[in-house]
Amino acid sequence: YMEAQQKMQAEYYQELAAHTAVIRRLRHDIANHVQTMRVLLQNREYHQAEQYFFEIEEAYQKTELPVYCDNAMVNAVLYHKISQAKAQGISVKTQLTLSADPPFDAMDLTVLFLNIMDNALEAASAAAGDKRISVFDHWSGQLYSIKVINSKAPEPVRMKAGHPVTTKSDHLLHGQGSAMIEELAEKYNGSALFQDEGNLFSTVVLLQAPQETGTDGMEKL
Repeated sequence: YMEAQQKMQAEYYQELAAHTAVIRRLRHDIANHVQTMRVLLQNREYHQAEQYFFEIEEAYQKTELPVYCDNAMVNAVLYHKISQAKAQGISVKTQLTLSADPPFDAMDLTVLFLNIMDNALEAASAAAGDKRISVFDHWSGQLYSIKVINSKAPEPVRMKAGHPVTTKSDHLLHGQGSAMIEELAEKYNGSALFQDEGNLFSTVVLLQAPQETGTDGMEKL
């Protein structure tokens, strides 16, 4: 997972660098764009001016990288996985409030979102018709919850001890995601709930933020 995270971060920052270069070129040419627009308007060539404006606007829109949350590592994971989803015709909706420096280990969050998104992608890709994934989170005091809803094939998901079990023959390479999600939830005194809802499947993970401790080792109130 560390290798996967490093690869995704490298791809994300390469994309960011490419977008930054385009933005710099556009900003460098802004004086020329303004001058061109001024000439077109002075000559009352309003249609050409409007078309030119739309071309500039489209160029700027192509430079925008999506920001799904303020956490750089999780954002890199989501950027990579959502790109994979789009390539498979899966629509993804996100509504996340995760901060840049949450009270959880960075690698734990990376592994958690990797497994959640991998499970959702695999299920949604097998769905008939509408293929979609929705990712939400919520803070309530010290409790942080993540909820993912994805479309799936109508056949019931095989469950064991409350979590999905892979139907693939290679259990060493597949089917470990849900178990890892549960382990991470337990590490933070939380829980993981998996629910088959017919054409939809929901995953809810609850984490409890660790209590801060003072210099005397006592928990802060």
